[in-house]
Amino acid sequence: MRQGMIWRWAAVAAAAALAGGGLMLSPGPAGATAHTAAGIRHADDTTIAGVLGAAGPGNSVGGFALLGLGGASNAGINCSLATINGNTGVGGPGMFKNMNPCVENGNLYIASSVTVSGHGPTGSIITDDALLSQAVSDAESASSTFAAMPATDTAVTSINGGSTTLTATQAGINVVDITGLTGSPDVTFSCGSFPGCQWVVNDSGDFQFTNGKVTLGSGMTSGDVVWNVTGTSAKINFMVPESGAGIFLAPYAPSWTMEGTWNGELIGGLDGVITLMSGTTITAPTPAPQGYL
Repeated sequence: MRQGMIWRWAAVAAAAALAGGGLMLSPGPAGATAHTAAGIRHADDTTIAGVLGAAGPGNSVGGFALLGLGGASNAGINCSLATINGNTGVGGPGMFKNMNPCVENGNLYIASSVTVSGHGPTGSIITDDALLSQAVSDAESASSTFAAMPATDTAVTSINGGSTTLTATQAGINVVDITGLTGSPDVTFSCGSFPGCQWVVNDSGDFQFTNGKVTLGSGMTSGDVVWNVTGTSAKINFMVPESGAGIFLAPYAPSWTMEGTWNGELIGGLDGVITLMSGTTITAPTPAPQGYL
């Protein structure tokens, strides 16, 4: 169990109220935020999975490899000659265009106002308005929450190629604020003397990742890092043969493309389109234990 995660039983009154609707809550942490309309709730706001809620790797379906936020009938995901290892989600209104031979190795979760074209996933197509509505809301909320976290590393203010190593200075979530990422950087995340740490990179500028690499330190997984691109006009570009890692969260950036290998989750496309190009492979983070109910 990650440091700082403290579980407690849900309040008797809340449990009783939900039980009346045929839904029982499992144990949750102090300070949990209830989402009773969707039948799910945040488990811990001191971890990345807890902040992301239904949008992240601790949600009720074991997380997503790719989450398109939708918002318009032509917003969502275009997948061409790519491989998605994990579940895909699309909020509504929106669309999922699966162009052969795009391979979706998981379930496709959609809102009822999402249109699906092309061949289906290897799993099932599941309509779940409550889950997708909550996931979209939680993705937007998480971006704001991460952006408001104070920086624990103030030495790094931008990443423009070269090698950058970020070493934790505290247990739990560590934060660095940058004004953009460009070029072909080699970025390493380390927990140092604080095993079980996590990292948030708040990026107020562009994310132009070309031929770079992300390395996770000992004991870290792709769910332990989040790249939070906050701008509404940020230019986002992933180009082969980069090898990236972490949860990439860019809810408000315009349409962007992905080409290469990404170990983690991609979240974005609100009123825009995420396009997966030829040769792209996305592999979902390991589900967070009890991260979301």
